[in-house]
Amino acid sequence: MGLLILITCVCLLSRGVPVWTTKPSSGTSTKLDISRAPKSQTTLAGTRVSFHCKASGDGTIKIRWYVDGTKKDNELFTSRDLRITKNGTLRILNVTVHDRGIYRCRVENSFKDFKFSSPVLLTVHVPAEIIPSPENTMNRLWDVGSTRHLVCRAAGIPMPTIEWRRDGQLISAEVKSSTERRTDKNTSVVTIKSILTVKVTRSATYSCTAENFPSGNGTASRDTVSVRITAVKMPSDQGPPWFTANISPELFKGQGGQLVSWGENMIRLISDQQA
Repeated sequence: MGLLILITCVCLLSRGVPVWTTKPSSGTSTKLDISRAPKSQTTLAGTRVSFHCKASGDGTIKIRWYVDGTKKDNELFTSRDLRITKNGTLRILNVTVHDRGIYRCRVENSFKDFKFSSPVLLTVHVPAEIIPSPENTMNRLWDVGSTRHLVCRAAGIPMPTIEWRRDGQLISAEVKSSTERRTDKNTSVVTIKSILTVKVTRSATYSCTAENFPSGNGTASRDTVSVRITAVKMPSDQGPPWFTANISPELFKGQGGQLVSWGENMIRLISDQQA
């Protein structure tokens, strides 16, 4: 006996257009293949990315997309920055680090047959950035002969390197990797921390530069902050602490809630209790 072919008419509810398909008789398997599978990609945050998926076979074929799993909760749907085109292409219009993950397409036909593609990885790179904090943005007065520390934290994908300079000259520092959860910006949750030990001998400007090479940027990405350290001297006589410094006269609120009054080549630190 020849193969019995049943002709059916499937109505596409979204467009109301009838599509004729062929369905083998009961007990005969249908053909369903992924003719174009998605590929892993690396892109820069803020750009667009597309994953392609095409299938061939019997019946009406539908393509679905999943990220970081194959359950219903992992399925992707069209949204503000995400599109699934008529031909099954997944497009992310404004990539952020939150889009990083493992993607799969699922092809299925009107006979309930389905296949998943092999998993592919989306890697999102982010330019280096220094995380602002009082530790690396506030100018300071430090006494001559003391040993102090400057701290600089940076994030980015790939992980950036950190360099310190004193008055433009490169100097060495201790570098540590740390992990912290960040919710204020779309960047890596992993940060790198550099600690610079300073033996105060003179006034100087210290700068911290973070650098990485994100894919698609073509060149190095850098972020720099600077802090001015003014070295002051404490005389050995008794009484309120006086420090010499060659700076312009002015009044301002200093660190730790201290009132700093400036005289000619002299400054006096008055505690909150004295003020």
